[in-house]
Amino acid sequence: MQAGLLRKVAILQKRDDIQDATGAQVVTWTTLASTRAYIEPLRGQKGLDAQVINAEVSHQITLRFMPIFKKPLEVAKMRLLSGDRTFIIHASINKDERNREITLLATEGLNDG
Repeated sequence: MQAGLLRKVAILQKRDDIQDATGAQVVTWTTLASTRAYIEPLRGQKGLDAQVINAEVSHQITLRFMPIFKKPLEVAKMRLLSGDRTFIIHASINKDERNREITLLATEGLNDG
């Protein structure tokens, strides 16, 4: 991966469901890490391939691998913030399973839970 491509600051967050004083469920987001990312919209064949995983996938986000990416089912419960943009993560791909680079398939949009 070329370091020069990782131009965007990205904040990874995980969803936490807690109860407030009245016992109601409240969704909060906990920041797990701040890193650099390459964010690209999907077009053409790449977009069609990604939509096999999820019909809403609109972006591919590439990051350096971190230990928080070891459990793909947990990654799918995260979101990524970059500037004023929010990306809902649907799937993660550990390129060549070498724990060096991770690709996230995501949808851009608001997600409060």
